Amino acid sequence: MEGEIAAAGIVKFTLALVYRFVVSTLVGLKKPTRLAVMFEVSIQNAFVALAVVSIIFPDPAVRAEAIAAPAIYLCHIRTLC
Repeated sequence: MEGEIAAAGIVKFTLALVYRFVVSTLVGLKKPTRLAVMFEVSIQNAFVALAVVSIIFPDPAVRAEAIAAPAIYLCHIRTLC
């Protein structure tokens, strides 16, 4: 189960980065701005996910398991920055 959660977090992060890069390229942003958009939006999404998980799952045991994907997502971002 933990491997699946980790894979889901990393795949979502990678797909989101590619999507944001493509969209910001189509809009005509310069490369430094595209990179800033990619990482800024990714970091914000992870923190929103953490907040939503903490509200939706009141049981601490279930919350700890559910919070793994956003946490892995944030750790993956940190390694890239």
